[in-house]
Amino acid sequence: RTPDVILMDIMLPDCDGYELTRKLQSIDEYKNIPIIFQTAKSASEDLHKGFELGGVDYLRKPIDRLELQARVKSVIKIKKLENELRQKAITDYMTGIYNRRYFFETAKKNLEYAKRTNKNLSIAMLDIDFFKKINDTYGHDAGDFVLKKFTDIILENIRSYDIFARFGGEEFVIQFLDIEKESSLNILNRIKNSLNETVFHFKEYEISFTFSAGLIDFFEENLRTDIDELIKISDKRLYKAKQTGRNKIIYDDN
Repeated sequence: RTPDVILMDIMLPDCDGYELTRKLQSIDEYKNIPIIFQTAKSASEDLHKGFELGGVDYLRKPIDRLELQARVKSVIKIKKLENELRQKAITDYMTGIYNRRYFFETAKKNLEYAKRTNKNLSIAMLDIDFFKKINDTYGHDAGDFVLKKFTDIILENIRSYDIFARFGGEEFVIQFLDIEKESSLNILNRIKNSLNETVFHFKEYEISFTFSAGLIDFFEENLRTDIDELIKISDKRLYKAKQTGRNKIIYDDN
C-alpha cells in the first residue's frame, strides 16, 4: 500500500531529500503523494527549492509532536479533497464510469505503450438501439435507468484494466488492452447475448433493449495510426451496424 503522505528529511545519509524527491516524482506510484520536508536549515532558498520539487509543507527541527500531527492531518485532508475533485472531473455523473475526456487522455497513452511494446488493443464504439423511443415511451427516468443497466452489464463482462467510458448520450466506448480482436469480439457478444436474454423492470414497465457496435483492431492499421483514427473507423462500423439491422457488431469492412 502506498503511503498517504511522506515525511522527508532534507539531510539524508546517502543523498539529500531533494535528490530523493526527484526520484519519487519519476515513479507513477509515488509522484502524487504529498511530501512534508523536515529540516534543521533556516535558509529560505532551501525551503523554496523543496517546494519547487513538489513539497507541500515543512517542519523545522526539533519536531513538535502536536505540530507534526496537525500538519499531517491537514495535508491528508487537502489531498483527499483534491482526489475527490479529480474523480468528479474524470467520471460521468449519470453512470459513474469514465467520461470522454478521461478516455482520450488515457487511451492515447495506452496506444503509445502498445506501439512501443508491439502489443495489440481494440476500440469498440457502442450505441443503445432506439434509445429515443425508450425515452418517448417510458419517460426520461426510464432512459437514465437503461443507461445505468447497460453500464452495469458491460462492467460485469469487461476486465478491470479495460477503459470504459460514456462517449455522449447513449454512446459508449471501450478500449480493450493487450488483446486480440477475436477476444474483444467474444466479450462484446457476451454482453449482446446477456441483453437479449434480459427483461428489466422499471416501475410498472418491462423494458428490453439492444445495442449496436463497431470494433477496430490496432493491428489492422499501421503503427502510425492514432486514437482519433481508430475511433473514426469503429464509429463508421457502428453506423454500418445501425444501418443494417441493429443489435449487431461490425468488426471489419467486408
